[in-house]
Amino acid sequence: MNNRGDRRRRLAKACDHCRKGKVRCDGTRPVCGRCRGCGNECHYADVDKPDPRQRRSRVPSRNSTGKTIGEEAFDGVGASSALLSDSAVVQTVAHPQLHLQAHDELHSFTESSPAQTLAATDTSPRDTIVGGHGDMRYFGPPSGISLVSTATPRKSGQHTPESWSKWTHPSIEPLFTKRVMKPLPSWTEAFSLVSEFFTHEHQVFPCFNAPAFMCLLGQQYSGACTESPAWWVSLNSVLAIAQRRRAEAAQSAEAEDLAWAYASNALAGTWDVLMRSTQLSSVQALLAIAWFFIGTPNPQPSFMLVGCAVRLAHSIGIHVESQDPSVSSAEANMRKKVFWIAICLDRELCLRTGRPPCHDLNAAYVDPPMGSLDETEIIKTVEGHELNLFKGQIQLAVIQSAIYQDLHSSKAPPNGITDSVADLLQKLENWRTEFAPSLTHDSAGRCEHHGLMRLYFSYYNAVIVVSRAHSLTYWVSPNHPEMSALPSKMRDSIENCLNASRCIIELSKLIPVTWKSFHWDVIPIPMSAVVILCIMTLRNPMNENARNDMGLVGDVMQIFRTLDETYGNTYLTQVQKVCQELYRKAHYAVQSSNAQLVEPINVESPALQASSNANQQESHQHHTDNMFDFNMDIFEQTMPYPVPMLWDLDASLWTSII
Repeated sequence: MNNRGDRRRRLAKACDHCRKGKVRCDGTRPVCGRCRGCGNECHYADVDKPDPRQRRSRVPSRNSTGKTIGEEAFDGVGASSALLSDSAVVQTVAHPQLHLQAHDELHSFTESSPAQTLAATDTSPRDTIVGGHGDMRYFGPPSGISLVSTATPRKSGQHTPESWSKWTHPSIEPLFTKRVMKPLPSWTEAFSLVSEFFTHEHQVFPCFNAPAFMCLLGQQYSGACTESPAWWVSLNSVLAIAQRRRAEAAQSAEAEDLAWAYASNALAGTWDVLMRSTQLSSVQALLAIAWFFIGTPNPQPSFMLVGCAVRLAHSIGIHVESQDPSVSSAEANMRKKVFWIAICLDRELCLRTGRPPCHDLNAAYVDPPMGSLDETEIIKTVEGHELNLFKGQIQLAVIQSAIYQDLHSSKAPPNGITDSVADLLQKLENWRTEFAPSLTHDSAGRCEHHGLMRLYFSYYNAVIVVSRAHSLTYWVSPNHPEMSALPSKMRDSIENCLNASRCIIELSKLIPVTWKSFHWDVIPIPMSAVVILCIMTLRNPMNENARNDMGLVGDVMQIFRTLDETYGNTYLTQVQKVCQELYRKAHYAVQSSNAQLVEPINVESPALQASSNANQQESHQHHTDNMFDFNMDIFEQTMPYPVPMLWDLDASLWTSII
C-alpha cells in the first residue's frame, strides 16, 4: 500500500452483490468468497478521496478517524489478497471449499454493469489476462503480448472491464441466443438427478465440486441463476448423464429420449461456450458433454469436444503451473483436475483410434493433483480394497502418452522398439500391481465398479498396443514365418496379445446387458480382440486354443449384434461385417483342420450359416467371395493399424480384407 494513488481511495468493505443482497461479505479482492463460489461478477464500489489539502479544512472529527471502515477491512485481509493481479480467476462453476462458507439459504443477486477493477502496480509475472466478465486469455513466451504482460508493471487505471471474447458480428449474433429444447425438470427431480450424478459418476469423472454445483443449482431454481453459457451446458450435461443411467436401469426408451433432450439443451449452448466463453467453467462444460457422447453409438462428437476442451484449456493457461498469487490452493487444484481429466480422455481416445493427441506432455506438463484427492473419489473393490480411480486414470494416461511417443510418433526410434516395448510393459505391470492386483494375464477377474471396469479395458488395450508394435509384421504379413521360427521376444509379444484379447472378451461377458452406454464406450477394444483371435486362428487352426477362442469370439459377436439391432445404422454395422467375415473364415479353418464340425455357436445368423455351408459344398470351385462392403473410413476410426491379411479359402491365397 505504498502507492499514493491507492491511499487516496476509500475502499468498500462489501461488494455490490453482497451489499444489495444484504448478506455478509468477506471483502476479499478482486472477488469475494461468496461471488467466487457462486460464479457471480464481483465489483467493489470504491470512492476516490478528496485531496489532502482540501481535507485539512474539514471538521477535526473527520480527520481523527484515521482510517475508514473500508480501509480496516482492507488491512484485515492483507494487501497480498486485496491488491491481486488482474490475472485472477474471477468466475468458475466449480470452486472447492469456498462454497462451504456460504449460508444454507439462497439469496437473490442482481446484475451489475461492468466497472473498472482495482489494480495496483504489480511486478509479479503474469501470463493470463482476464477481462471484465471473467474471460481469460493465456499468452505464452513466443507471444509479444507476453512480453508486455510479464515485463511491464500494470498500474492503476490500465485495466479495462471489456471482455476479450464477447465480440461477435451482428450477422451471427442470433446463433448465441439461448435455446431451450427441453424445459428443465422440477426442483425435486433436478436435485435427485444431480445427486445421482455425484454418487455414481463423480469417482470416474471428478470434473465438478459438488457443494459449489449444488449452490448454482439452487440459484437456478430460485430465480437468481447465472447467465453463463458454461453453466447451462454443464447442468444439462449432468442431467443427461444421470437420466441415461436411470433409463438403462429401467430399460425405458422414453426415459432415454429424455436424456437426449437434456443433451440437446447442452449442445445448443456449446456454440456459445466455444466462441465466447473462456473460463475454467467452459472447459468443464465441454468435458461434461463429451463424457455423455463417449457412451453413444456415435463417438465422433466426443473426439471433437475433448479436443476443443484441451485447446480451451490452453487458452486460459491451465496447462502450465500458475504463478498468480490470487489463485488459491483450492482453485489451483481444481485447475489441475480439469486439465488432467481432459488429458485422460484425450489419451484414451487417441490410443483407441491411433490419432495423435491434442496435447504434448513433454512440451507442457502440470503436476497431477495427487495431494488434493478427496474421499468422494474413492471406491471399494469387490475384495474390499479402497482405490482412487482418478489417480489410476492419471497414471495410466501418462503411460498411454509414452506409448504413443515411443512407438507411434514420428520421433519414435526405429531401432529401439524392443527396449521401448520392454520398458512400457514394465510400466503397465507396475500399474496393474497398484490399481488392479486382481487382474492376471489369463484371468479377467470379477465385475467391479463401472469406472474400474473401464480402466481394466484400457489396461488390456494398452498391453495389446504395446505388444503388437513388436510383432506387427506377424499380424499383417501374408508370408509370415511359423511361430517356432520367431525370436523368443516376438513370441512373447504374440502371447501377450492373445492373452489380453481373451481377457478383454471375458470382461465383456461380465458387463451387464443394461450397461449399454458402457458397451458403446469400449466397443473398439473387444473389436480389436476379435480381430487378433481370428487372425491367430487362421494362422494356426490346429492350435489347442482355437476352438475356445472361436467360442469367445462368438460371445462378443452376440453383444455386437444386440447393440446393432437396438440402434441400427451406426459404425458398429460396418465393424460387425468385418468381424463376421473374419469369424466365418476362422471358424471354417478350424472345421477343416479338425475334419469335424465345431459345436454350434449362437452368434451365427442364418445368413452366416448358409454362407459357411456353401463354402463346404463348393470348396473345390473357383469363385470370388465378396461377402460384404464396408466404409473404410469408419472402420479405421476403430482400428488404428493396417487391416490384416486374410486367408482366402477359395483362391488359397492371403488377401487383404479390403
